[in-house]
Amino acid sequence: MPKKKEADTPTVDEKFDALDLTTKEPKTVVLMLNSSENLVIAKACESLHKYAEKSERNRLELLNLSAVDPLLQHLRSTDKAIRAHAALCISSLSTHSDVRKLLRKLNSIPVLISLLNADESSISQEKASLTLSNMAGDFTSKIAIIESNGVSSLITLLSSPDCDIQRNCVKTLSLLMEDYQGRAAIRECDGLSSLVSLLDSEYPVVQELALLTLTHCSQDGESRECLRDIGALQKIVEFLQNKSYGDLHVHALQMLSNSLEDVTSTQLLQGSGALTSLLQFTQEATSSDVQRHAVSSLGRAARNPENRRILHEQDMETTLTGLLNSDNCTVAVAAAVAITSMAESPVCRDTIAKEEGISGLVKLLAREESEAKEAALLALSACTASAAANCRLVVDHGGLEHLIESLSHEKMSIQANAATCIANLATDESCRADIQQVDTSVALLLKMLESSDNVAKSRGATALASLLRDAACRSELHARDGVGSLVSLLHSTNEEVRHSAGWALSLCAQDAVIANEICSLGGLDVLKELCESTSRRSQFTQLALDCLLDNCISAKYWLTGQLSPTDIIQDGFYDVGLCRAGAKFLTLEDLCKQAVDQSRAILLINAGSDKPTAAASNLETDQSSDVKHTETANLPKERSQSRTRGGRGKKAAKSEKDLEPQGRSDEPLPSQRVDEIPSWQPPLDQHFRSYVDHIRQRLLPLATVQEQVEYLATFVSNQMGGEIEQSAVTSFSYEHSIGKIKYELKSNVVPIGRVSTGIFYHRALLFKALADRVAISCSLVRGGYNRAWNVVLVPKRPRNVDGQTVQFPSQKFVVDLMYRPGCLMAEDSQEAIRYQHV
Repeated sequence: MPKKKEADTPTVDEKFDALDLTTKEPKTVVLMLNSSENLVIAKACESLHKYAEKSERNRLELLNLSAVDPLLQHLRSTDKAIRAHAALCISSLSTHSDVRKLLRKLNSIPVLISLLNADESSISQEKASLTLSNMAGDFTSKIAIIESNGVSSLITLLSSPDCDIQRNCVKTLSLLMEDYQGRAAIRECDGLSSLVSLLDSEYPVVQELALLTLTHCSQDGESRECLRDIGALQKIVEFLQNKSYGDLHVHALQMLSNSLEDVTSTQLLQGSGALTSLLQFTQEATSSDVQRHAVSSLGRAARNPENRRILHEQDMETTLTGLLNSDNCTVAVAAAVAITSMAESPVCRDTIAKEEGISGLVKLLAREESEAKEAALLALSACTASAAANCRLVVDHGGLEHLIESLSHEKMSIQANAATCIANLATDESCRADIQQVDTSVALLLKMLESSDNVAKSRGATALASLLRDAACRSELHARDGVGSLVSLLHSTNEEVRHSAGWALSLCAQDAVIANEICSLGGLDVLKELCESTSRRSQFTQLALDCLLDNCISAKYWLTGQLSPTDIIQDGFYDVGLCRAGAKFLTLEDLCKQAVDQSRAILLINAGSDKPTAAASNLETDQSSDVKHTETANLPKERSQSRTRGGRGKKAAKSEKDLEPQGRSDEPLPSQRVDEIPSWQPPLDQHFRSYVDHIRQRLLPLATVQEQVEYLATFVSNQMGGEIEQSAVTSFSYEHSIGKIKYELKSNVVPIGRVSTGIFYHRALLFKALADRVAISCSLVRGGYNRAWNVVLVPKRPRNVDGQTVQFPSQKFVVDLMYRPGCLMAEDSQEAIRYQHV
């Protein structure tokens, strides 16, 4: 049997000759990536890299040809050359956002980080780090790099001799440090020292990226602590002193600005003398951009109170005030902003003024640039807060004119800051007078109230409120119809606007004329609604309501049902009854113009002229006066005799004006000029005028307050129908008599003197009105079911105790005007309680 022929060894003729393939189709080259030959794969990667470098369109085409997945697979190849060429191609493709999205989806980060190892070629390291820097801008990629221990590998390569690798690694780290996870990771790897060492690099791009990364790191408190521990702050200050690094000083200052937020950093620089060097650098910097950033860094540090103290010890105010006069506007603006922070301290405010800082700020305010005006106004606001001397300096250096002009600036923030300055100046009486002498000041502030900007509205109202402390300003506001603008601000949805408007109205309401106008414009109703709201009420609106009610006691009695002894009833007071839910408070003029109806009569107090009437002198004998009076015989005998004694006559000679309550006068208020008195006048009440004159003549001779109260009570009772049996109250008819008066007057408003038949609330009102005219301490309280009563304060007579005269405190009594006129009942007695309730 023949032997089996052994397999022949391939001859040269059976080998495939090398093929030089030329193709213009990228699709063909992409197919070559699936070759089993390393040389073909390497050539294909190289060709695709060149194609991708040409345009964004080419990179998108390769993405659509599914080139990314096989390239990523070749990053895991055992062949170094293939890994290098694949990394080269992917780095070019990764500049396209869609490619980066696919790389994240394919979990490429761990593969790329593996190429950063020391045994890889420099090309693989460079291109892998470049791809990572392209992808690190996305948050998901940042987390993947951190979780794959990429931070450690990147830090290791910072010491690479290859500049491109250093640049790519530090750029990637810079992007990672934007988030706190990256900052924590670099601290764990002790990578901050490596970053600081890059400041000595011979490549500016590496230095710049290192500074940017350190700036991101310094945003974190723990990282700032680490930077202090490794001496990074002193290194930065030394870096600033190197003039050859001038184009990088801005980046260094940004990092230093973050670090100086910590008091510990500032103290460290002060202790090492670096802070002095920094201030000197700030003064001597030749680049305006660098100087501006240096000032901004110091100003940012000055936001902290302890830092302000340290900077004050370093005479920072001298540096800042000097830079206010810089020819470069941006530097002067930065200095003004820093002064704003420093001026938070009263000590620094004084130093700024001593260093001519106020005059420098006024000069800055005079510049045309809006940025300069805004910064100067902000600094002046801080320097004049609670500093009367600085306020005076602003005026003395001509700043008031520029402040007033700024109120009409087109930029709302400038208007707002100018209004704040004016509000500060107005706290000083002399400055306030200077402001009021400028004719346009109030008008411009009123115009700000119509602004669409809430900050401008609020600041304008605040400045106006500061001026309204003076009656002259309130008169001007009234003359310019500005009260309505303030009332309208109460409807604002902005809390600060409502607060400022409430404060301004509380000052306006000190004038009775304006208080009545506020009520007529609906201000009372709005304030009442705000104070009843749980979400919109504030101390400012409550203050405005209280001041308004104190100076418009008609509204106060309507709303609260009480008038205290200090609430003096003057001419023009009217009682519209109890406040009902949803009811609006109407002015007396509106009520007088209403048609007569069946509603409760509005009781009016209006004596008119303060001159005695002829009827008063003949009150007891002249029947034509229509004044019902109390016969002397109705008083106790001993009291009648006491009025005829000579000793009492000497007291009677005392001027009647001395018995009137202080501050109560029927003359127009100082702020109410004659030409401001409205054309419409409420009806006069000659009967009440006669009551006043009669009471003044009769009560003056009486020795004690108790005697005066008893006489006044009896008088009031007699004018209102006399004593009434308690059982007859319900049958006591008074409606018909008052209805007849309403018909005669053709008005629902009835003067109190015309009421001849009255019950509790008629008598109590008349008693209070007369008591106020003769300085008897009396309150008025409204009850239910037409009840009302008066509480008077009667001093007790002094007694002799153990040979010493002892003065006992006064006692409060409820005055009976119905059942036993003149009877005084202790306020808390059962007798008084029965009188007050049905």
